[in-house]
Amino acid sequence: MRYVVPLLFLLMAAALLAPASPVSASQTFTVTKTVDTTDGVCGVDCSLREAISAANASAGADTIILPAGTYALTLTTTLEDDNANGDLDIRDDLTIIGAGASTTTIIAAEGDRVFHLLATATVTVTGVTLRGNGNVPGSGGVILIEPGANLVLRDSVVRDGQSGRGGGIEVLGNGVSPASARATIERVTFTANRAASLGGALSVFNGGEALLTNVTIVGNSAGNSGGGISVSLDQAIINPPKSSAMLNNVTIVRNTADDDRNDIGEGGGVSVRVDVQVINELRLRNTIISDNADLSPSPGRVNPDCFNVLQSLGYNLIHRDTGCTIVGNLTGNIVGLSARPGPLLDNGGSTPTVALLSGSPAIDAGDPAVGSSCATTDQRGVARPIDGDGNGLAICDMGAYEAPVLGDADLSVILTAQPNPVEPGGMLTFSVVVLNAGPGAAGSVQVEFTLPSGSTNVQASGVGWDCIVSSAVTCGRGALAVNGVAPAITITLNVPSPGGVSTATAVVSSTQRDPALANNTATLSVFRGRAYLWMPLVIR
Repeated sequence: MRYVVPLLFLLMAAALLAPASPVSASQTFTVTKTVDTTDGVCGVDCSLREAISAANASAGADTIILPAGTYALTLTTTLEDDNANGDLDIRDDLTIIGAGASTTTIIAAEGDRVFHLLATATVTVTGVTLRGNGNVPGSGGVILIEPGANLVLRDSVVRDGQSGRGGGIEVLGNGVSPASARATIERVTFTANRAASLGGALSVFNGGEALLTNVTIVGNSAGNSGGGISVSLDQAIINPPKSSAMLNNVTIVRNTADDDRNDIGEGGGVSVRVDVQVINELRLRNTIISDNADLSPSPGRVNPDCFNVLQSLGYNLIHRDTGCTIVGNLTGNIVGLSARPGPLLDNGGSTPTVALLSGSPAIDAGDPAVGSSCATTDQRGVARPIDGDGNGLAICDMGAYEAPVLGDADLSVILTAQPNPVEPGGMLTFSVVVLNAGPGAAGSVQVEFTLPSGSTNVQASGVGWDCIVSSAVTCGRGALAVNGVAPAITITLNVPSPGGVSTATAVVSSTQRDPALANNTATLSVFRGRAYLWMPLVIR
């Protein structure tokens, strides 16, 4: 017993003198200014960069509150990875909460991305718009997820990114094991991103994994394959892991592959790398891939919507399956029809979306088993399912947008032009006016304007309209009330030099049913030639 008591005293003393173990404590940092500074302190005066540096230095999963504002990253990039300049380098678990994608924007430093996820960080970002700013060396024009890192992105917009691969986001695996980098993306819109090679909006590469639900991918492009999404790997790797993407209620429309027209590139919507070593995996359900483009000049190489193997889980719309093989559960799939997508607009909710126009085959065509594979809400947060085709049975729609209860709207269009006749080679101005006689409001109104043959120098605009000029002019806006008259769309162009006739057509449509389609189309022909000057003959 005489040995036990001293021993107890020694143990107690050792415990008191031993250094304390570090305690992991989560912290919350609030950004107080929009300017990009880095003095190493996040206190009363705290930039977004300073908040991230503080979170990197703090053990535990921290939170950053990002108030409404535009946060331009202005510290010239040196392509370092310690958050000193350029992109925002994140090395520890972090949640960034913005005030909403319409009011909170982060703009990348020129020539760098917005976020770079490193080490084993799990990063959640909600309620922001992330904008690229010039071409980024390497991959991930807006966000790069390195091996070991994990991104959760919700209620946000990813736009204007440019890089070699993954113009918007790249999920970069380690080339050794599957799911070695991961992205979970929900209620997000990708638009106006470009990759020089693969994945205009999203690249999943070398064993990365991406899970997308209620996502809109529109207006992105790639110099090679996968204008919307590319699932691929480095061909030099021996025994590589598969890269994989899972899509549920995703809308992929109007994206472009091979935008440099050099015949290298496939799949304007999606592209999956398949070779003898590994079959990468793109699984999809309740998903739309429609109205995408492949600009390859050789007809035999044009694969506008998809390329290689798609693994269907049922209830998908694939507009054109040229170049791809659809395997798995083919139940409910629609092939060969356009989804009739509207323009990218604010249709309600936290992010812009692409509505389904009236008559879309994707309306009420998703999985009819309520509560199974169909997402419980759409990208805007609208509860599913809705009886969008008016047949008395509510079934989920395919894609990220759930069409509203069917109502009638009587749209009409008036087309005029000045001058008429027009001088050969001269400027001609068309005016398109849209009216709605009801009895219901028309949602997500769209005008398709077919240009006269040989038109050049085409420009289009209108108050409240969002217009895109390509081989035709497409203009969209939100709702048009009963007895409403939308502001005119003005389209200017130069007609060809030879004399003749220039003919244009305007067609209006919306998400509502229109029982009187005859007045939805207007056609106008304008004579190209000098007007005659008639002088009265006076006989005295």
